[in-house]
Amino acid sequence: MLTTSGGTYTSTLNLPYTAPTLGSTTVYVKFNPTLVQSYAGNIAVTGGGASTENCVVSSANGVNSAPTTNSGSSSSITQNSATVAGTIPDIGCSSLIDYGIEYSTTMGFANGSGTPVSSTNLSGIDFSSALSGLTLGTTYYYHAYATNSGGTSYGAEGNHLPHLILMPLLLQQQPT
Repeated sequence: MLTTSGGTYTSTLNLPYTAPTLGSTTVYVKFNPTLVQSYAGNIAVTGGGASTENCVVSSANGVNSAPTTNSGSSSSITQNSATVAGTIPDIGCSSLIDYGIEYSTTMGFANGSGTPVSSTNLSGIDFSSALSGLTLGTTYYYHAYATNSGGTSYGAEGNHLPHLILMPLLLQQQPT
């Protein structure tokens, strides 16, 4: 994506041309890096009767961002365990260090303050965590989490899972 100072990024950019060169126009380039590394290269500029010129991109860096995480539903609920799903649609620009489900008996618990249960079964974007040692008759709240070197993200807080009301063990996604 390209623009000049203060402009809107677009896939093409029209620059004023004064023969015989384009002169010195600063062009800002926005890109979506896939790795945390330095990037450099050329952007070919053509049109207006001018010969093709290469604008040098001297350096740009990929910014490492935390993964994107979503909380899923629960299943396989017993008197003292349950399986909870999550997704990681975007891992960011570095490898995952940890991911799983964090849970608590406190509604609206702060990110990072619950009990984390790591997973190792990522398949595509999907994973699940087996929660064990749960107490019969206790309501639990949960959200997914994922960590890379760019940080930790937590799944959006969800709604009460009504099908669990009839169970002695209640498992709920964090409310919004």
